[in-house]
Amino acid sequence: MPFVTINVLEGKGHDYIKKVSDSVNEAVIETMDFPDDDRYQVVNQLSEDCMQYQGRQEERIMMHLVMRSGRPNKAKQAFYKKVVENLHERVGVKPENILVGPYGEVLLLDWGLAKVWHPDGTDAEAHNADEKEGGTGKTMTGRGKLQGSICYMSPEQIHRDTGIDGRADVFSVGSVLYEILCGENPAVGESMAELKRSALEDTPVAPSLISQFPIPERLAALAMQCLSKDPNLRPQTAAELVRELNEDWR
Repeated sequence: MPFVTINVLEGKGHDYIKKVSDSVNEAVIETMDFPDDDRYQVVNQLSEDCMQYQGRQEERIMMHLVMRSGRPNKAKQAFYKKVVENLHERVGVKPENILVGPYGEVLLLDWGLAKVWHPDGTDAEAHNADEKEGGTGKTMTGRGKLQGSICYMSPEQIHRDTGIDGRADVFSVGSVLYEILCGENPAVGESMAELKRSALEDTPVAPSLISQFPIPERLAALAMQCLSKDPNLRPQTAAELVRELNEDWR
């Protein structure tokens, strides 16, 4: 079963949250053939300032999934479609206000950038206005711009260096691992400019200093190694990273 994080606007009641989480879980079971007794979800309630999506002021839901590779694109598209249908029917959220985000699969990040799917199964065309450096958005998805969330982008991607290789993906995995361990992103800031500066210049706080739970020292060290600004200091391949993650962390 995938691990699903669902973000909704703060102030929602128990019934609303249950309808949202049930809608997503049922879509996973129906379209991806997972057992119905296997469920891993986290639901966050965020303020409007912390949940900005193309300037929308209406109801909105954002979520991302982490799962193993191997699911065909057809199943993923069916999942997107079913989630949109369920949420539109049960909680009245417009399809264009449902964002299924880009983490995709841990071993193969092939979900692409976040897409909005209408109930008829078609891929809605994004109409994002380009973010300005001083804006409060945290993604850069306009045509001709950096593609993705800056919180998970390696310094060489931000610089648009030539010759970017798989070590940039290792950095992104490190960002996700850091967030899992610490509950927050390694890059901090309230605007695109602040996030960009932090991603390029700041060394993230050690996970052991901010996590609410004990963290295996080797796992924390691996996350920090993946987040090295210098690609040569990171695990050099995905295979090397997988070997490290498969170690006994006790």
